[in-house]
Amino acid sequence: MAAMQPWLERRRAAENETRREQQRAALEKAQRDLASFRDDHTNEDVFEALRAHLSRLGWRTETEQDRRRAHQEWVERTVQLLHEVKELGQRPEATPEAWAVPLRSRGPIFGGVDARELQSMSTDVRAVESGEVERRLIDLALTGRVSEQEYRVLMGRYRSLP
Repeated sequence: MAAMQPWLERRRAAENETRREQQRAALEKAQRDLASFRDDHTNEDVFEALRAHLSRLGWRTETEQDRRRAHQEWVERTVQLLHEVKELGQRPEATPEAWAVPLRSRGPIFGGVDARELQSMSTDVRAVESGEVERRLIDLALTGRVSEQEYRVLMGRYRSLP
């Protein structure tokens, strides 16, 4: 594994760069579409009335601060989940059930965080941001330490949107 680490880091960096390029392209397209939408003043009165009704109901546009807070809450919930997963890892190993066998063929799991950012994080937060929690959940299933129902509940909690 130690010999593969440099290769995995290069591969992760390349995949992250590809993902960033795709995100940049999607952002540019969204910006072009938004500019086109803003230039089109058709039905502007209808949209303004709709915005007014929604704001009276307390709806508002999500801000970057809202997204950061939601992500932080997700990280905190997932760190709690990580501690539960570590406890479940203490269970004795068993033969995996048939439902878990397809999990063996899953590809590698990489988090979307840059390796330099991971260096400054605590161990638990690094495990959350790097995708280690998902790897541990899969490992629990493949070693027969959790039932299918437990796995689905845990994975649902992990994947709950930030």
